[in-house]
Amino acid sequence: MLFDKLFSRFKKSNGSDTRATAAHIKTGVRGEDAACEFLKKNKYSIITRNYRAGKSEIDIIAEDRKNIVFVEVKTRTSQKGSLYGRPSDAVNRAKREYIIRGAREFLRRYGKNDRRPARFDVIEIYVSGGGEISEITHIKDAFSAY
Repeated sequence: MLFDKLFSRFKKSNGSDTRATAAHIKTGVRGEDAACEFLKKNKYSIITRNYRAGKSEIDIIAEDRKNIVFVEVKTRTSQKGSLYGRPSDAVNRAKREYIIRGAREFLRRYGKNDRRPARFDVIEIYVSGGGEISEITHIKDAFSAY
């Protein structure tokens, strides 16, 4: 009974229903898939996707010949793009700190002998109303861990 009251309050304050959430998640997954395809076409090797360390999540960890690349993917439908600004605008200070913490943990666990520099990129994906990818922008060195 208490759970029902709390859930109904959350649903009212959240202003969304499960259909909207499901659509949002599908859009995000579609964007991450497109970002992986884009990186592979540009000669990156994908190490892992959706790496979690504590509260941190990194969408894609990849490598090129010179760097280990931690990639945050932000996807927007083309119609929403102008309302919410560029997708990369959503990678605010708090989000960057989570990504950096996750990257440090990944390197601590798996990169002890790897001396290549780490880089933090953002990939912006725009999806058309029909679900097709309409634009991909790769922002290399989007932010720094320092």
